[in-house]
Amino acid sequence: MTMIYRFSPILSVFHWLVLSPPVAPLPVIRKAFERLGFSEAYSVGLLHSNIILINFKSDLDFHKFWEKKTWDFFGYQMVVTRWTTSFSIERDSPLAPVWISLDGLPVHLHDLRALNSIDKLLGKTIRIDAHTANFSRPSTARICVELDTSLELPPKVRIGYGATSFFQTIVYENFPLFCHNCSRLGHSAVNCPRATRPLVPKSQVCDPVIGNFSKASVSPNIVAGTPEALLMYWMPLLLLLVSLKSRLPLLLMLLMLVLK
Repeated sequence: MTMIYRFSPILSVFHWLVLSPPVAPLPVIRKAFERLGFSEAYSVGLLHSNIILINFKSDLDFHKFWEKKTWDFFGYQMVVTRWTTSFSIERDSPLAPVWISLDGLPVHLHDLRALNSIDKLLGKTIRIDAHTANFSRPSTARICVELDTSLELPPKVRIGYGATSFFQTIVYENFPLFCHNCSRLGHSAVNCPRATRPLVPKSQVCDPVIGNFSKASVSPNIVAGTPEALLMYWMPLLLLLVSLKSRLPLLLMLLMLVLK
């Protein structure tokens, strides 16, 4: 009889983050980490030839480092992503910590349990803003939530308690961009460096001097050798001469066309 063991890891105990390329050399990163002053132990190792894996013992250190999203170590700007069991060197994890503001949320819903219930509609609660926790800024509630940035998130959610319900507007602060073209964090598909740019037809190329007029845009209905064809052929040069305010060459050119 064959027995299959299915291992289900508890991801909450894996405080692992990934530094995506381009990354600084490992000794440089270790030296920089010594200056950051983490509260508990951590380890930094090479996961791939150009990917660094960081393992934090402290949940506080883990989220402190992750929430910044990008780090600059001695000129190397690196994107921080969360390691998951679906990790791939070809794509970044779309999970990211995002602060959200709930402006005008009723004060009695600033309770931790109520806020956690609201956040579950979007993602996983990471922590609550200090002003929200001590009710020192009752006009709004701020929560840091783990969100999937590859999804289209709602601008508002419906909140119900008792016989009352209402729509609450959500403000996403510094929402990180996720590219669906290369599956990397930090930019959108519009600005993706790997995107294939469409070639512009030659007939649509605009000359900085003579505008959109070019030989490539000559109408195919014009018969070669006719005065119209000659005029169309020489028109760019004529326009150039006009732009240079050279009257004599222009008159000579017109005379040549008439005599021909």
